[in-house]
Amino acid sequence: MGTTAMIRCRDQRRQTAFFLLEATIGMALLGLVFMALYTGLVTTTFSVQLSRENLRATQILGEKLDTIRLYGWKKIIVDDPYYIQRGLVDLPVYSDDPSQPGNDATSRVFDVEVFVEDAPIEEPYAIDMRMITVKLTWQTGKMNRTRTMSTLVSKYGLYKYVY
Repeated sequence: MGTTAMIRCRDQRRQTAFFLLEATIGMALLGLVFMALYTGLVTTTFSVQLSRENLRATQILGEKLDTIRLYGWKKIIVDDPYYIQRGLVDLPVYSDDPSQPGNDATSRVFDVEVFVEDAPIEEPYAIDMRMITVKLTWQTGKMNRTRTMSTLVSKYGLYKYVY
């Protein structure tokens, strides 16, 4: 009688226990899930970094063009390097967090090129206009990135009303 109860108990334990193969497959599936989660986090982090850099590049381009729009006509025509600055600009991608001590902003070196060209229009007043193009290049990892923005500036433009 004790023997049949013992056999019945052993059979129940075998039916409820995991085999080594089942445990191995479960761990492999769990590893795949964690790998997919890690890949998603890395991709999201890289995407946020690219978004910050794109936003900062757009801010720099807008700032340069807004500044140039306020220059006098002679400063634009002469292409004075004192006013229209070109070259490398080392700026933070996002502003510092004031709640943390020290400088924790990520710096990027942006290369700024400014082109002053004749306006691409055929109207008679085209001689009183110039097209200004600002080209910004920088590097993210091994990837070279470029953004450009253009505007038209008139001889009788905005600077006459501001100053």
